[in-house]
Amino acid sequence: MSATTPPSAQNAAADNRVFVEIPRAKPGQGYRAPKNLDNPLLTLLSRLVVFLICLAILIIPGVIMAMIMFLPLQAGHNNASQAGLLWLWIPMFIFVEAIAVFLAVNIYREFTGSSGVMLERIRR
Repeated sequence: MSATTPPSAQNAAADNRVFVEIPRAKPGQGYRAPKNLDNPLLTLLSRLVVFLICLAILIIPGVIMAMIMFLPLQAGHNNASQAGLLWLWIPMFIFVEAIAVFLAVNIYREFTGSSGVMLERIRR
C-alpha cells in the first residue's frame, strides 16, 4: 500500500467480514436425536412378506406355464405336450424361470440390504 494511506484504512479495506449473531434455540426447538428404535417383530414380518413375494415371483410363472402345457387347449382337444409342442415349452419354461430366479434373489438382497456386500468384497 502507499505511504499516504493511514494504517486504519488499510485494515478496514482488507477486512470485509460481517458478523451475524446466531439466535439461540427456544424451548422445544433444540436438537433431538431421531428415534430409530429397532422393532424386531416388524423387521421379521417385513422380511417374511418380501420373501413370500419373491417366492410368488418364482411360483406363479411356473404354474401358468404348466397350465398352458398340460391343460387341454379346448374341450375335447389335446394339450400342448400331446400336440408335439413340448420342444417349444421346455426352453421357454427354463428362460422364464431363470429370469424369475434372478429377479427374486436380487429383490430380496436389495430389500435386506445385502446387495452392496458383494461389491465391497469384489473391490478389495
